[in-house]
Amino acid sequence: MVDADLGATLAAARRGERDALAVLWRSYQAPLLRYFAARGAPDPEDLASQVWVDVARRLDAVPDDDEGFRRWLFTVAFRRMADGRRRDARHPTEALDQSGGSEPRGGRTASEPRRALDLAGPAAEDEVDALDWALRLVRRLPSDQADAVLLRVLADLDVAAVAAMMQRSEGAVRVLTHRGLHRLAEMVASYGRGTAAAGGSPEVGIGAAAVTTGPAPTMSGSPWHTEPTTIR
Repeated sequence: MVDADLGATLAAARRGERDALAVLWRSYQAPLLRYFAARGAPDPEDLASQVWVDVARRLDAVPDDDEGFRRWLFTVAFRRMADGRRRDARHPTEALDQSGGSEPRGGRTASEPRRALDLAGPAAEDEVDALDWALRLVRRLPSDQADAVLLRVLADLDVAAVAAMMQRSEGAVRVLTHRGLHRLAEMVASYGRGTAAAGGSPEVGIGAAAVTTGPAPTMSGSPWHTEPTTIR
């Protein structure tokens, strides 16, 4: 959303105009849901609803520019997700009951639904689009790599914002993002080699722009297309 439009929309929301909140919801709900889904949340819509409650309650604290608003919004989303993981760690039996008994592994949490672990490529299940498949791949990453990739690519936040959110150094965020994108490229390449005989080539995407971090497998057309360049 253009900064001027966002500023006017937030001003209207602060005056109590409900349609203004609906405009914000339509503009930012989709990436919120994708973030929670890619992090294995059992109920992404419920978590997103909690984030929007926070927005409505704290309108006066919300920045008026798009970059600032996204940073504020995903900071709330990140904290909501972290709170959920801590609750699951304290009550693992309850988390397993809610998730249908999925087994934690790598970046997966005990609360991740078993259906989220179905990682067949898009050629194997036509009803699943490339975006859904990309999000499934992100779930295979270690937790910190998944957060770094999603916050940099999906939320389109700069390194400084992600570092503050994750309480890591900017260098650590760059390393996590690089490793996550490299691993995703390897997964895409592995699937591509397995389906080369059929002439298929998956195209996947999770954000509006690719984040590149240095030499890594090149998968043109995907967000982990990582030709040598410098991460911002």
